[in-house]
Amino acid sequence: MTRIKTIIVPFDFSHAGKIGLQYALTLFGLDNAVKIIAVHSVINNPEDDSRKEFQAYILSQKKLYKIPPTLEITNSPLVQGVNAVANKYAADLIIIGTGDHTHVLEGGTLSKATTLVMHSSHPVITVSTNFSIEKPKEIALLLGKDEIDRVNVLETLLKITRRFKAKVHVLTIYQDHIFFGEKDYEVSESNDETLEYYLEHFYEEHSFAQFADIEKGIQNYITKHNIDMLAILPRHHATKTEPSEGRLTKLLTLHSSIPVLALI
Repeated sequence: MTRIKTIIVPFDFSHAGKIGLQYALTLFGLDNAVKIIAVHSVINNPEDDSRKEFQAYILSQKKLYKIPPTLEITNSPLVQGVNAVANKYAADLIIIGTGDHTHVLEGGTLSKATTLVMHSSHPVITVSTNFSIEKPKEIALLLGKDEIDRVNVLETLLKITRRFKAKVHVLTIYQDHIFFGEKDYEVSESNDETLEYYLEHFYEEHSFAQFADIEKGIQNYITKHNIDMLAILPRHHATKTEPSEGRLTKLLTLHSSIPVLALI
């Protein structure tokens, strides 16, 4: 299993864009083996001005890196442009900053970060501007009640846990009864075996809880266990089971105050 080597960061010179880049630099900037590529979508600004402004900003962050990030400029909209650059460089990870969207209700306008997660073919970390940037030490992996659909996506989580020697706490939340029958126990045991294999000794525990409001239940768990990164397996990318509309993925990437790692 290789390490994370190439990271793409959407960058539009906004506060959210800078938070995304600062998080990428904090986690990976001092590693000579990691390439960080900022992607800027040019619509109105001349390309030369964008490059000059980017270089000035990068110089202000020089304590966070050994090799300065590079800038890719695209004429495409955000999602298409970022995905194209990520495919071009075979990126391991996309990191995007996002503003405070805690006021956005279900069915409201999606953030750029949420839209990217919903249409990305690469793992994405969304980072809120409310987050005090720090390296992950306690990660919560949110699982549904179904068997893990694509186990290979756990490799990205393992790369991150290895790098930061983080603990992975696994959480399954039910809106009704926690277990219904033998099949539910079999699925749970199968998932635990998969997690123990992929996450090695970084796998800490698997907790089960019942909450009518799943999002509130997740937040309670985050607070109780001092979680500093939330990992999710978006079901709108499911292949073995019926894909969902991604309701919970949208809510978590909109409302979470800690980074959300979408394992895609």
